[in-house]
Amino acid sequence: MKLNQIADKPGARKNRMRIGRGIGSGMGKTGGRGGKGQTARSGVRIKGFEGGQMPLHRRLPKRGFRNTSFAVKLNEVSIGKLQAAIDAGKLDAKAPVDVDAMVKAGLMRRAKGGVKLLGDGELKSKADFAVYRASKSAIAAVEKAGGSGSSFRLVEAGRLSGPRDLALAERLARLVSGLQDLLGRHPPDLAVLESPFHGMNSRSLIVLAQARGALLATVAGRGIEIREYTPAEVKSAVTGNGRAGKEQVARMVRILLGVTESGWSADATDALAVALCCGQRLRLDRLREAAPRR
Repeated sequence: MKLNQIADKPGARKNRMRIGRGIGSGMGKTGGRGGKGQTARSGVRIKGFEGGQMPLHRRLPKRGFRNTSFAVKLNEVSIGKLQAAIDAGKLDAKAPVDVDAMVKAGLMRRAKGGVKLLGDGELKSKADFAVYRASKSAIAAVEKAGGSGSSFRLVEAGRLSGPRDLALAERLARLVSGLQDLLGRHPPDLAVLESPFHGMNSRSLIVLAQARGALLATVAGRGIEIREYTPAEVKSAVTGNGRAGKEQVARMVRILLGVTESGWSADATDALAVALCCGQRLRLDRLREAAPRR
């Protein structure tokens, strides 16, 4: 090695840049030293200053809002943890897996606003899930295992009616008998009715009032809570539009229940829409109770 062969590593020495030779040189104008006065101070928003007039960003109207104070707080559970709970016998795959079942299995401490199902892990057992929300991968895993999932689960839907040639008293008696059988098969905690439409003719309204009275007496006799919603409230909760048509309501009912095709009558579809409206309202009530008070 000779002295004239000793050199720094490539890139250690750089050629000096000529500064202060105009903007075209790349380092002109202030010579790399920045500005003076206000431009050299910190915490100054020069771009928002317009010479004393109202700045543009303050003149523009503000849209939207932040829902931080009342956002839905969910429990996130992966399908891998659910499968481990099923294998350990803490969860019954044959019964609907909802937030209450997950709390009892020890997967979470409390229900909060509901459960969001995540696709981490592998699901081998066929199960029906009733959760607030699910990721695409979780939905694919549940369907691959042969199960299903929805925020609401359909148990039974139908229509109670009697022959038109019977007297009104006999038809009401059959209606009450059918309702008692239904309540015996599926004992509910809550019953929901739709408010009558005031534009009906007087004769139909009288018959409807008699039928509603018989139903209300039967349900109240079993100590079941009763709620009532107007048609506009039902349509708004199911479709987001209080003036939605029958077809739009029926389509949204099938989507919310996860059913592709249905052989229900129009009356059964209306009843399911009322039930979904009540479910949405109960969920909102739970969120209001869980929200911190200011």
